[in-house]
Amino acid sequence: MPMTEGSIAYDLTVRKEKQQEETGAGARKSTRHVVSAKTVKLNKLSRQKQVTAPLPVVKAFHSLDAHQWKLVILSGAAFLALMSFFLISISYQVRENELASAIAERQQRLASLQDDYGNLMIKYDNKMSDAAIEEYARTKLGMQKRERFQMEWIEVGKEDDFENDDAEKTGLIDQFKSYFD
Repeated sequence: MPMTEGSIAYDLTVRKEKQQEETGAGARKSTRHVVSAKTVKLNKLSRQKQVTAPLPVVKAFHSLDAHQWKLVILSGAAFLALMSFFLISISYQVRENELASAIAERQQRLASLQDDYGNLMIKYDNKMSDAAIEEYARTKLGMQKRERFQMEWIEVGKEDDFENDDAEKTGLIDQFKSYFD
């Protein structure tokens, strides 16, 4: 059975031989397939050739000269650098997304705290108003507003002034002497 390059699945001579064996004169009809020793040996040899034959990529690498090797190494290094760049950019993008979500969370918390502060300031203003203070004094402290007849007015006369505008201004020693007089 001649075998050129390729596998048994594409070898048409094997198929023709099988058809001849099945339809040949004097062939026994059997459910068993009879394979000759020659076919088994050829199949075994073709498998060994396929295993030991180098791949086309390996053949191509063996035929490279020094300049082509430099290009292969340079393109490999460029590929590694590009992949590293993509991996680093992806990691930075993930970190940026994490930080953006943390900032959004903090901004939401800040808005909530500002709302709470606004509500507390309204409560404070309400409690510190004149009406609220008067209500607290009346209910909690038992205080009452003074009636008009309970108020006393004190008038300060001219004689209570300690400063005399008509007096002649004197020096420090004269004032000291007048203190003891």
